[in-house]
Amino acid sequence: MHLFSLHYLPQIKYIKALLQAEEIAFEMMEHFQRQTYRNRCEIYTADGIHKLIVPVSHNTRQKERSCITDVRIAYHDNWRLQHLRTIKSAYQSSSYFEYFESDFIKLYEKKYEFLVDFNIASLEIILGYLKKPLIFTKTIEYIKNPSGITDLREAFTDNNNTLDFEYYQVFQGKKGVIGNLSSIDLLFNAGPQRMLELLNLSLA
Repeated sequence: MHLFSLHYLPQIKYIKALLQAEEIAFEMMEHFQRQTYRNRCEIYTADGIHKLIVPVSHNTRQKERSCITDVRIAYHDNWRLQHLRTIKSAYQSSSYFEYFESDFIKLYEKKYEFLVDFNIASLEIILGYLKKPLIFTKTIEYIKNPSGITDLREAFTDNNNTLDFEYYQVFQGKKGVIGNLSSIDLLFNAGPQRMLELLNLSLA
């Protein structure tokens, strides 16, 4: 069993660990941690690394110890359109974006109430292209130091943007190669088959 926190359009290393895990559990009883990948991700734009942040409700920001399952997404501005436009601007000239664009439009069109549900939905889209269905369990209590499982809840909190492989990126001629961004960077630039090959996996 591998225990993960839920992230928004997770990093490449996160996806690799997720795909290699025989059993997956998502932490549903942890306290929400601000300024983490639980509600943000990094993509590669013409200006370099760009953070996409899902805003959370005022009550969540005020309560330091809100349970992750209680975290509601805020809709005081049109962040969904902003994220979609930024993603399109960054990847519309990539090799595979046009094949996947419609599904991401649908993802951002739907108004999810809770952050965990939105994160799961985004994961299901990515893994669907890889033909790896997302099968998981949810924790029902928080255990700080669980035994008998691989605890990866804090394994992907820092990012030095390095990978043990490289692939073509749209703006690498201007900004160089940047590794371990959101997994959509690898998906849009390399496609599902090559993505799995680089992750040392195979298409089902």
